[in-house]
Order: sequence, then C-alpha cells, then structure tokens
Amino acid sequence: MERSLTKLCIFYFVLLSCSPEKSLPIPDAGFAALIVNDIDVSVNWYSEVFSLTVLNKVNLEDRGIKQVNLKGENMHIELIELTSAVSQNEILKDYPIKTKIEGIFKVGYYVSKFDEWVDSLIELDVNFNGDVVKDNLSGKRMLVVFDPDGNRIQFFEK
Repeated sequence: MERSLTKLCIFYFVLLSCSPEKSLPIPDAGFAALIVNDIDVSVNWYSEVFSLTVLNKVNLEDRGIKQVNLKGENMHIELIELTSAVSQNEILKDYPIKTKIEGIFKVGYYVSKFDEWVDSLIELDVNFNGDVVKDNLSGKRMLVVFDPDGNRIQFFEK
C-alpha cells in the first residue's frame, strides 16, 4: 500500500512537471468598433471629446456600409454605420425601461487630470449619466457619459 502511494505521488509530480502552465503576454489595448446611427454625428463627437483624428473613411454604398477609423495617441475607434442596423430602442420598445441587451455594457478609460476632463465634458455639453462618484474599491472618482447613440463611456481617475 505504501509503495502504491509513493508511486502515485511520483506520477503526480511528474505529470505536473510535464505540463507547465502557459504564460502568454497580456494583449495591448486594440480598438473598439461601434455601430452608430449617424456616422457624421459620431465622428464629430468622438473627434471633439477625445481629440481623435480621422485615419480613413470607407463608403460601400452598394453594401450599406459606411466606416470611419479614428485614432488618438492611445486610442483607436472604428465607427460603422449600417443600413441594416436596428437600434436598441427599437428592439427594447416593448420591454421595461431598465431592460438591457446582453453584450458590452460600457467602455472605460483611465484619465489623468480628471477634473479637467470633467470640465471639458461639461463645456462640450456631453450627456452625463448621473454625477461624479467615488469608487468604493479604488477610492478614485469616476463618471459615466453617453455618446450620441447612447453608448456608455466611463472615465476613471488615474
């Protein structure tokens, strides 16, 4: 019995040593792609709020697609307007007001000079979702705003 237990322990340790845990590097931030209602309105909003510049525009009228890539120092956003897109408001019109669709709920960014960001967002007349609040876990301030299509964007104090 003792010999079987010893063999089992040796087998277990050999097995552990043969299958080392893979350690992949953490991916760098890439880009976010958003389907929008009016690409021109959204391009103006994201350019103004985040100081992004237009990299390129694609208009495939025969396929019902308009696409614009915007880039900033640490941010890349792809905006897509589709003639076949359906708005969340249309999908949820017969549901209670707080109903959400599964999927991405919001995107968040850490920002330096948080107070300057807040002042700038107020000056730009950006639609806030509530007020600036303090996160209980991090002790940092945060706020949520809406883009022209109602997508939530959260700003966290760095």
